[in-house]
Amino acid sequence: MLRAAARNILLLALVIGCQTAPPVRPTGPVNEESLQPGDRIQVQIDGSPDASGFYTVDIEGRLDVRQVGPLVVAGQAVRKVSAMISGKLGKRVTIFISDVETHAVMVYGLVKIDRQVPFKEGMTAMQAIRGAGGVLDSAGKVVIHIVRMEKGKALVIPDVLIEDIATGKAKDPPVLGADEIGVIEAPADDAL
Repeated sequence: MLRAAARNILLLALVIGCQTAPPVRPTGPVNEESLQPGDRIQVQIDGSPDASGFYTVDIEGRLDVRQVGPLVVAGQAVRKVSAMISGKLGKRVTIFISDVETHAVMVYGLVKIDRQVPFKEGMTAMQAIRGAGGVLDSAGKVVIHIVRMEKGKALVIPDVLIEDIATGKAKDPPVLGADEIGVIEAPADDAL
């Protein structure tokens, strides 16, 4: 319910932002929502356009805001995180939850069903792949290829052979909401 309210407020802010009226500031339930790894938020800092922008809470629950540095925010209410940033900068800070769909991981490629899998905190790549029906029976040697958006840039997590995860040679990589997980054929030379 809180995510639905956040989505509605965001849509309203976007519509109003396209007009000449000032943007709507979030109130009520949005400010009570707690942040989790994978949440994508918009931070607006009055008088600091360089620090304002879109940020994603990382896998360890940290938010790395320009001019502030990393803050542990997982489990914290949005209004508390806003107050933390405001206290460090001495400026008014407004936070919008900007992507209410971050709690799905896209799984595609050599899986039974290309689909979005609901994200759960602590989820690993193999759990997400199982949520897409698992690896195709006809697939040969495959790797997990994860792409994650951080600070507006695509970050590619190093590929991992599924076979190495199964045999314990490699760790099953953790995922965040909004990650894209490709299950793709391994390079011929196994240069991972």
